[in-house]
Amino acid sequence: MATLVAADLLSLEPLIEVTRPVILKLSILFGGIFGLYIILILVRVHYERKKIKLLQDIRYNLDKLNTHYGLNTSRSRKDFWGRMWTKIRGK
Repeated sequence: MATLVAADLLSLEPLIEVTRPVILKLSILFGGIFGLYIILILVRVHYERKKIKLLQDIRYNLDKLNTHYGLNTSRSRKDFWGRMWTKIRGK
């Protein structure tokens, strides 16, 4: 039984030697494409975080201006349960 397996492996060795360069080139190609894809995702996440930070700063500045002029701010808004409680109390 072991000799059959060894004979099968020996018969497949020329096929393996022929396909090895092709497999190596494909792995480099796909590794490069997928590696580049991961790098692009990481760059996108970085810039999205910068956008979020900028938008939070803009909201903070608007809240400060609104409190200065006596307007409602984003922090004075009530959530769903706060609005329901206000309707129940009748104020």
